Amino acid sequence: MAESKDTNAPEENSVITIKDTSGLSEKEIMNIAIESDKEKQNDLVTDSMIDSYNNENAYAWERLAPTPVNYDWIELKSGEWLKGKFKAYQDNDLEFDSDKLNLLTFEFKDIFQLRTHKIMTVSIQTKEDQNSTGFFKLDNTKIQVSGIIRLTQKSIKIIQGNNTLEFPRSQVISIAHSGEKELNYWSGKATVSYNQKIGNSDQLDFNTQVKLQRRTSTTRLMFTYLGNISQKQNESTTDNHRLKETFDLFITRKFFLTALSLEYFSDPFQNIQHELTKKVAVGYTVARNSHLEWDISSGPALIQTRYETVEKDSEKESQSWAAQLNTKMEIAIAKNIESLFGYRIFIKDMDLILDYQFTFTDALSGDYKHHMLTKLENELTSWLDLDFTFIWDYLHSPTKKEDATVPQQDDYQILVGLGIDF
Repeated sequence: MAESKDTNAPEENSVITIKDTSGLSEKEIMNIAIESDKEKQNDLVTDSMIDSYNNENAYAWERLAPTPVNYDWIELKSGEWLKGKFKAYQDNDLEFDSDKLNLLTFEFKDIFQLRTHKIMTVSIQTKEDQNSTGFFKLDNTKIQVSGIIRLTQKSIKIIQGNNTLEFPRSQVISIAHSGEKELNYWSGKATVSYNQKIGNSDQLDFNTQVKLQRRTSTTRLMFTYLGNISQKQNESTTDNHRLKETFDLFITRKFFLTALSLEYFSDPFQNIQHELTKKVAVGYTVARNSHLEWDISSGPALIQTRYETVEKDSEKESQSWAAQLNTKMEIAIAKNIESLFGYRIFIKDMDLILDYQFTFTDALSGDYKHHMLTKLENELTSWLDLDFTFIWDYLHSPTKKEDATVPQQDDYQILVGLGIDF
């Protein structure tokens, strides 16, 4: 006899949203959380008094956590408490904004407790697929639930109007604001650099790099811009721009889907007036911890190019299908040195970023090409970095210009600049 299928069972890799149906306001839910905190503190006081009577230890004030009313609180592993505003948790990093210390970023393992005074949205991974192993191990169901958070070393409690949900801390994927200002979802960095370029144009100029990112518990929207503009004796010697948009959907803890990626590129010195690349991709997180973050993705792309000039009887526009492979790696150099050798370098935070994109296409678009960015970020303050960047663009078969000259295959950029985090 055939087995009956449970129509209420969640589908593989589905997202279940647990809503608060109590109808209570955020302030009323906050009051419920405060009362729960008081009950817990009263229990701790009683336990401490019993301990003191047994002469085992004195009154344990450090066990009494502050109650969030107008601020959020975090406790570090060292026992230190910080008051401020929780920003976001994703990719193993927790952002916290302090009035005195400004925006801080902590590794999740260094956070002992998190206590919020407003409603947050938490993404939880519930279980793993027991039929898959190793590299391709999948996660089945993801839960998205909103409420006031009480995170401890072992678990996360999410307080709603009529009930409290509790999950193991290890299953937390991300935490984001719920019902807050749109600005809370955004972060970014802008860098202005001195640029020495060797290739189709040898020139000293100014370089601008901008990264803008919007993160929620299940999505990531990113904009990046890289531009060079310079003139020499009222003549343009450098004028190139690369603007990229990427929208990612987090399917599981390891897999993500790039639903849409658009990249615009322009450089008359490479004989490219305009080039637009449209792409979708599937991505996998190879590693994500306090020392190494490594993502790879691959998918089909459509490249539409308009050239500055072409030879007689040649098409000025081309359209080609392509296959793209992207990999991005971020290595925490300072943390790795301290972990491996027990030696702390003079720069508090130093990261090496390797971002590589390889495109295989047809002869109309140059056969194959790559764009490689290597950046060394050195944190000077909580908001100011000193960045060193090396960029290498390569096109195997550049399109000939009207005068039959062929642009060089390689373009290099060496950048030194100051970056501002916001």
